[in-house]
Amino acid sequence: MAIPDVPAAQPAPSKADRAQVMLPPKGRYRLGALLKAPNRFFHPGQLIEKELEKVSSSTKMGAKEPNDQFKGATAGKVRGLQRVKLCDVTMDDVIAGRHTPPLTLRDFEDFLCFREKSAENLYFHLWLDEYRRLYDQAPSSQRSPADVIALGQSFKTACDTFFAQTSPLELNVPSDLRRDIDSRIAGVEQASAASPSSKAFLPPQAFDKVHDHTYELLAMSFRSFRKQVVRNADRNRGWFAMFLGILTWALGLIPTIVCCLLDKNRGWRAFGLPLWWFGTVVAVGGFGKTCLVIYLFGDNRQLYPWERQEYNEAGTVSSSSGHSSTDPWNASSASEDGRSSFAATNEKREHTPPGTPAFTSAVPESQSRRSSQHSPLSDLGYFPLRPAPRSVSESSGAGSGSGSRSPTGRSSTTPGGLYFAPAAMQLPKSSPTWESFTKMMSPVVARAQRDLVMTAALYGVVVMVITGAICLSVPNRDR
Repeated sequence: MAIPDVPAAQPAPSKADRAQVMLPPKGRYRLGALLKAPNRFFHPGQLIEKELEKVSSSTKMGAKEPNDQFKGATAGKVRGLQRVKLCDVTMDDVIAGRHTPPLTLRDFEDFLCFREKSAENLYFHLWLDEYRRLYDQAPSSQRSPADVIALGQSFKTACDTFFAQTSPLELNVPSDLRRDIDSRIAGVEQASAASPSSKAFLPPQAFDKVHDHTYELLAMSFRSFRKQVVRNADRNRGWFAMFLGILTWALGLIPTIVCCLLDKNRGWRAFGLPLWWFGTVVAVGGFGKTCLVIYLFGDNRQLYPWERQEYNEAGTVSSSSGHSSTDPWNASSASEDGRSSFAATNEKREHTPPGTPAFTSAVPESQSRRSSQHSPLSDLGYFPLRPAPRSVSESSGAGSGSGSRSPTGRSSTTPGGLYFAPAAMQLPKSSPTWESFTKMMSPVVARAQRDLVMTAALYGVVVMVITGAICLSVPNRDR
């Protein structure tokens, strides 16, 4: 089957061209929020559910649909999770967009990109789902030429992105699985070179073993992500809270010391009890990266370092753009002689500098396959829905230096021309102590955070009783 002419290749996507997702809004300390603290403690998540329900009801009444900047769930879905614990939240539900911040796909993607540096496992999982959907749309004998082309290009893009050794998103799989999938891909490449009219792609079942391994790694990352979302403070603020809590506890010793030295009534030592309790609560919360001050002012969390970086680069909060529902994996990657960059990089891996992108081409949008409107791929912040390929002149002049990096110091493309923003992003390990915070919109997380505060309060009671018993038993100084 002859492949139709394709339009001229375009430059690599810049920061402004990639998938735009609105940054989380910055919050402020409001005294009115303190009045709602008892409600958040005794009925965690109730205020969030009412807010989401209000937005949902306004949409049902025919009002203009609000700008869902986080691609999160509406109140109708969230209220069904009213008694769900955080440990019951599944990775598949997060990927499918059934939760609100900080449990969205974008939040999970950020965690993988910046914390664990393993976003390729998520991208491969999403690609395989889309590839399987496209493959199963029609039997092999009934596929249209456009379907065959879309499958072949999606397959080539995945090879260049997840299995090329020069790709920053290369999958980390055991050697036996890698040899098996490499031999399968090489067989397709050879068959395609011998007969250009043949179907140059593998069935989705060929990737099952690789997917099982990467899915296990992704599930381990998700458990770590689930622990992080409960925390409302970063490391620096956690250390500060621990210091403040220990200092508060130490201040509670002053009445005991004064009574001992001045031979006063022991009853005055009880003034230290509130300080011993409160200091312990603050210190235990800081140890778990949960700031009691932020909690008292609402269901909030500190901004992460990568979010601060986005604010610094953008200057102002960028507006969320409407995403195309076009299949994001339909960009092909081919070398000058028509082979994919997977074959080219495996044959010339020693002569190709790391990070050099391969030549790419794209199919006209009219011939591309449309995906589901509710595809979770629309939530991705660093994998664009329409990857723009690099031109031949740019690719040939781009080595491991400026050609493969964006002005902000980030890696701009994979070998398949796909944008991967945080590959080389230099970020601090923690946000500043007094960093701004943003609102959390998940009742599940609100309940889990309340449980952490209750645990810290119980520890505070234990420490207060032990410290009080010791201090009250200390005799006054004899004169």
